[in-house]
Amino acid sequence: GSGGGILVLSDGNLTLEDSRLAQNRVLAAAAGGGGISVGAARATLRNTRVEQNESTGWGGGVHALGGVVVMEGGVIEDNRSTGDAGGGGILLDGTSTMQMTGVTVSGNTAAGEGGGARLLVTSALTATNVTVSGNTGLRGGGITRSSALRRKPSCASGPAKPSKLGSMRLGGLRLAMRCGFSGLEERRGSRCRLIRAF
Repeated sequence: GSGGGILVLSDGNLTLEDSRLAQNRVLAAAAGGGGISVGAARATLRNTRVEQNESTGWGGGVHALGGVVVMEGGVIEDNRSTGDAGGGGILLDGTSTMQMTGVTVSGNTAAGEGGGARLLVTSALTATNVTVSGNTGLRGGGITRSSALRRKPSCASGPAKPSKLGSMRLGGLRLAMRCGFSGLEERRGSRCRLIRAF
């Protein structure tokens, strides 16, 4: 089933502080969340490391289906999603929401879309002072999204320096970025910094 490390279901409410979710696995193709899976529940992670987890289904590190995930500080790194569903670090599905503040999402890989994160259906991600770096996916190394992504000053980065001012649209939200690429489908060797949203 889902949640290689932790599974939170049915109006459950979990808080983790100064913790580490590491080297857990989900082996079912129809399941997800190598590190943690949240379904119709809430999870708050503070200064927590979600790393080196694997899922053959949905979301190598964090998976949510109709759940709420709040992450304050910490890292999501070196997680893998080896199935077509993608979301190496994070996969949000259904009406799930995730709020990240001061988090680094790096070194995650997906055989499908969204090396760092994949957002499906009406799920929503709010990222504040977040770094998305060095993730790899079939499409969208950093973040892939089919509709709105709310984004505050954050960084999608690699080893290169910022090269130009550009803009992009994600689900109707226009973002002005200082980037070496034109979207959140992160390419290796690129940096991106939010200038303003309008």
